[in-house]
Amino acid sequence: MPSSVDRPRLRDRTAVPWIAPALVLVVAFVVVPIVNLAARTITSESVIGVWRHPGVMDAIRFTLVETVLSTILTVALGLAPAWAFSRWQFRGRRFMLSTVTLPFVLPTVVVGASFLELLPTGSNRGLLAVLLAHVYFNLSVIIRTVGPIWATIDPMLTSAAHTLGASPTRSFLTVTIPLLRPGLMAATGIVGFMCATSYGIVRILGGDNTTIEVEIYRRAMSFGDLSGAATLALAQLLVVAGCLAAWRRRERAVTNELAHRGVRRRTPRLAPMVAAVSTTIIAIPLISLVISSVRNRGSWTLAGWRIITGERSIPGLNIDLVSVIIRSMSYAIVATAIAIPVGVLATRLRASRSDHARSAERLLLLPLGASAVAVGL
Repeated sequence: MPSSVDRPRLRDRTAVPWIAPALVLVVAFVVVPIVNLAARTITSESVIGVWRHPGVMDAIRFTLVETVLSTILTVALGLAPAWAFSRWQFRGRRFMLSTVTLPFVLPTVVVGASFLELLPTGSNRGLLAVLLAHVYFNLSVIIRTVGPIWATIDPMLTSAAHTLGASPTRSFLTVTIPLLRPGLMAATGIVGFMCATSYGIVRILGGDNTTIEVEIYRRAMSFGDLSGAATLALAQLLVVAGCLAAWRRRERAVTNELAHRGVRRRTPRLAPMVAAVSTTIIAIPLISLVISSVRNRGSWTLAGWRIITGERSIPGLNIDLVSVIIRSMSYAIVATAIAIPVGVLATRLRASRSDHARSAERLLLLPLGASAVAVGL
C-alpha cells in the first residue's frame, strides 16, 4: 500500500496517459510545423538580416505598445462588469452575460469590420481603433475569469474593513484585489497573449501599423521572404515560451479557499446599471454592422444579401452561402469534438505537482501565443 509520501508521485505517473493526446496535438500541429518551416527556410543571412529591416523593428515596437495598452485597458474596464455580473442577481443577467461574451467567439474579421463601420473615417484606422477593438474582443475574458473568483469572496471581509475605518477604495485595494490576484493574473496573461498575436484586427484596423504576426504574413506573402518570416515566427515562439514559463511561475491556481456564505444583501442599483451599460456598449458595434449590411450610400438596400444568397451575381465573385455555412459548421464541430475531451483530460495536470507536469502544462499553453500565420505557412 503506497504511503502518503508516495501518493503524489503515483498521481503524477497516472496523469501522463491522460495528457498524452493533448501533448501530441500541440507538438504535431504547433511545434513541428513552425520548427519544420524554420529548418527548411532559415539561413544564417536571414537570422541577422531580417532584423535590419525598418518594418520589422516598427512591428516589434507597435506590438509591444498595443499589447501593453490593450491589456491595461481591458483589465481596467473589465473589473466593473465582472463585479456586477458575479456578485449580484438581477433581471436579465443571463442575457446580458451572454451578450458581453459574444465578441470573444466572433471572428476577428467581423470585429474589425464592425469597428471599421462604426468609428469615424479619420479614426477607424490606427492605434486607437486597434485598442478599442482589442478591449471589445477580450472584455469577456476578464468577466468570465475574474468574475467566478469574485463571487467566492465573502462580503463580510470588506464589511469588516469598513468597520475598521477603511474607505471603499482602500478596502478594494487591500482586501478585494489580493483575493482576486489569481484570476487577474490568469486573465491578464490570456489577454496579453491574444493582443500580442492579433492578426485580423490589426490587419483591418491597423492602417500602416503592423504587429509581428502581420509582419510574418507580409514577409511570406507580399515579399516572398519565407526565410525572414520563419525567423520572426521562430523568434516569437521562443519569446512566447519564455513568457509562458515566467507567467506560470507567478500565476497561482485559480482557486480560493474562501467560500461564499450566501449572505443575503440587497442588490445595489449600480450593479444592474453597470451590466446594462456594458451590454449596450458591446451590442453597438454589432448593431452598426447589421445596419450597414442593409444600407449603402445613404439608402436602404438588400443588394449585399442578394449577392451572398446568389440572387445577384458580381463578375469574379462567386459565393455559395450554403456551402460556406456547412463548411464552417463542420470545422467548428470537428474542432470542438477534439478540443473538449482532450482539454478535459489535460486538466489532470492541475492536480499534479511534479516538474514534468509543470513543463507539460506550459507546453499545452503554447498555442495561445504561437503564430497562426506561421502554422498555416
